[in-house]
Amino acid sequence: MTKTALVFVLALSAAAPAHAQTEDAKTFPSKPIHIVVAASPGGVNDILARLVGQKLTETFGQPVVVENKPGAATILGTEYVARARPDGYTLLSSPMASLAVNPAVYPKLSYAPRDFVPISLSAAYPYFLAVSNSAPVRSVRELVDYTKANPAKANAGGASVTFQLAIEMFQQRTGARIQYIPYRGSNDATLALISGELLASFVDPGPASSQIKGGQFRALAVTAPTRMASSPARS
Repeated sequence: MTKTALVFVLALSAAAPAHAQTEDAKTFPSKPIHIVVAASPGGVNDILARLVGQKLTETFGQPVVVENKPGAATILGTEYVARARPDGYTLLSSPMASLAVNPAVYPKLSYAPRDFVPISLSAAYPYFLAVSNSAPVRSVRELVDYTKANPAKANAGGASVTFQLAIEMFQQRTGARIQYIPYRGSNDATLALISGELLASFVDPGPASSQIKGGQFRALAVTAPTRMASSPARS
C-alpha cells in the first residue's frame, strides 16, 4: 500500500565550486538556517519542519526560519532550494514526491535529485482514505461500487503527484472510476472534501485525525498493512 515520507535534503549544485559547498564544522552554523517547505501551511510536512526547526535552534543556538513555498506539486519549493547557494543553510522539507516521484512522471524539470544531498528521513506515515459526509458510502467496497455506477460524480483530489499515484493505484487494484483534481495544498483538498466538492481523497493522518474525530468527513481505510492504533475500528 501507499506510504509517504518527509525527507530533509540539502541543496548542492554539481557546478558549484568546492569551497562553496562546505563550511568549517566548528563554526557551522554561524547564521540563521532557512527551511523551505514545498507544501502549504498546516500539513504534516509543515508541522514536522517546524518541530525539527525548533530542535535545530535549541541544538545550534541559531534561528531557524521556516517558509512555505507550495505549488505545482511541490515543484516550486524544490526549484527554489535547488537554486539556493549550496552552503548548507537552505534545507528542503518535502514529501517523497519532490525527489522520487516528480522526476519519474514529469519529462522536464528544472532540477534533478542529484542537485540535493539527503540529510535525514524525518518521518514515514500512511494516508487515510476518506470520503465526504455527503457521500452515500460507508466502506471501501461501497465506494468502489459508487464510482462505477456514478463516474461523473466520482472525484478525488490532492496536493502532489504522490496523492494522484495513490488514486491511480487504488483504481487499478479495485476497478474504481475516479477523476483526479489537483489542489495547491493538502488543506485546500481537505476543505474541498469537507464541503462535498470532492467525493474522496487520501489525506495526511496528522491534520486529518481531529477532523475525522469531529465528524467533518469519514475515514474508510488506512494505506498500511495494519490498522493505526490511534484509529480503532468503528462499529
